[in-house]
Amino acid sequence: DTPKLGVYLAELTPEARQRYRIGKDPEGVLITSVQQGSPAEKAGIEAGQVINMVGQEMVTSPQDVVSRVKQAAVDNKPSVLLMLEHNGMQRFVAVKFASA
Repeated sequence: DTPKLGVYLAELTPEARQRYRIGKDPEGVLITSVQQGSPAEKAGIEAGQVINMVGQEMVTSPQDVVSRVKQAAVDNKPSVLLMLEHNGMQRFVAVKFASA
């Protein structure tokens, strides 16, 4: 069973960059929405942010994010560390896994 962070992801296309006002620099995966009451929401994650890294690994597609999160769960980690970029600012956020 896939651990749920409560984020919906999309490729960072030119259209998505325009819609969410994201410059051409950030690389990664776009968060299009965050589920209410989810671990991601509790960690302060918002739609329009870009996930650059999961743990120490760069991510470039939604599938990258999913597989890295799954791996963290397999490794019995209590949370997963995401590097987020928003308005040119980068920060690390630890998101706890929802207990199934």
